[in-house]
Amino acid sequence: MSGSIKCPQCAKTMQSDAKICGFCSYDLVKNEPAAKPKSNLLGCFAILALVILALAILAGISSIVSEGSSEQPVLVQ
Repeated sequence: MSGSIKCPQCAKTMQSDAKICGFCSYDLVKNEPAAKPKSNLLGCFAILALVILALAILAGISSIVSEGSSEQPVLVQ
């Protein structure tokens, strides 16, 4: 082992040749915190939109099927 250093952000000990802290992802080369992850809010809205669309399609299909089954057969004499 070539020595150890402490992370300036979380103070965890790691090997001195580490480039990124394995605990908090601090960039030890650039001496800056890791980039914040992008928000998943857009993905949540997309999933919600797909679920609403699927429910609307199913409701439409259900209404078409129920309209077709309510018709009375016509007897021809």
